[in-house]
Amino acid sequence: MIDALSESSHVDEIFSLEGLAVFPGVSGRHMILSLTKGKSDSPTLIKIPSPGDTDRAEPFVSGAAPSIVFRKTAEQLFRGGRVDLEPPCDELLARLGRWPRLEELGDVRQGIAENPARVTRKAILEHGKPWRVGEGVFALTHEELARLDLSEAELGPIRPYHHLCDLGRYYLAEEASGVLIYSTAGTCPEVDRFPAIRDHLARFRAIMDARRETRRGVRRTFAGVFPCYCG
Repeated sequence: MIDALSESSHVDEIFSLEGLAVFPGVSGRHMILSLTKGKSDSPTLIKIPSPGDTDRAEPFVSGAAPSIVFRKTAEQLFRGGRVDLEPPCDELLARLGRWPRLEELGDVRQGIAENPARVTRKAILEHGKPWRVGEGVFALTHEELARLDLSEAELGPIRPYHHLCDLGRYYLAEEASGVLIYSTAGTCPEVDRFPAIRDHLARFRAIMDARRETRRGVRRTFAGVFPCYCG
């Protein structure tokens, strides 16, 4: 798709809505893409919601909330087989380009696989449970964590969890936007030692029991962070 966009069309505008809610009950990352068939030298208009207190896309689309707006040429937009939506910074990228990329120095592997991070619509349809789409399982919002009312002793497996909206080419958010129940053999050797976490995860046991790794006996039911697991 990226090859088709760069070779046979002109991207007039990209409105990246990041993780803001667009459709009721649907989570994910959305964007509005405007294209014209054929090539053009005109730069692409890019809009990104400014950081704010709302988690809804509507105020930004309607213009009630401000957005960060800039333009990029096709050469700036398409880099290394990907679409670069960061503000243009050719001088910095040229300097970085003089050095080898991380992928040339070693293998970049997946470090954490939340199983699952949040409830999906598919999970609700498969298991017929009264969950909410987007409800946190192993990856929680700060509000969801507060509702668990964990004791000081139960905070051991809790770790900061940075979503993509926390990271940029030039910045890292001072505070992670979420938390992770980091249940490994080291942090959670016995889940009964953390009764509030156990009771929270037990609500989603049907999802965890359906995992391939659990059915094969490779992981135990409350194992949420791979490659480690908790008992």
